[in-house]
Amino acid sequence: MQILAGVVVIHKGKTLLLKNISAGIGPGKWGPPGGHGEADESIEETAVRETKEETNLDVTLDGIVQTGIFKNEGEIKYIGIIYVANVDDISGLKIQESEATEYVWATKEEIESGKYEFRTNFLKEVIISAFTKKPSPNEIFKTYEVEA
Repeated sequence: MQILAGVVVIHKGKTLLLKNISAGIGPGKWGPPGGHGEADESIEETAVRETKEETNLDVTLDGIVQTGIFKNEGEIKYIGIIYVANVDDISGLKIQESEATEYVWATKEEIESGKYEFRTNFLKEVIISAFTKKPSPNEIFKTYEVEA
């Protein structure tokens, strides 16, 4: 089972959306930075790394917006966590061209209105939650080392 982590990046009341390249999940559609975890990497580390790779932004995670199990045709494919991060300095923003073709800073109202088509069906609700609900603390989802 794979781990997915994403980050709803907030700056001055707007969120960063990336438009996916023409390949992969949701080609030509919008979403926050995020991706698959690597071996020996925590989910928080995945979220921070993916955001840095895709946007060149250094983020500090403020909390968890949503966790979930992702199924396809009834089969569990991923466990995912979406964090929120408020950033002050966006001067280094540069999108990774192998991941996204463009970016926008979108308001909650624009997202609610359906202006952007998201790469997966649950993202609109999750991003609106990042604007409107207090996030859960990062510590709510832990990684435990256990004996075999």
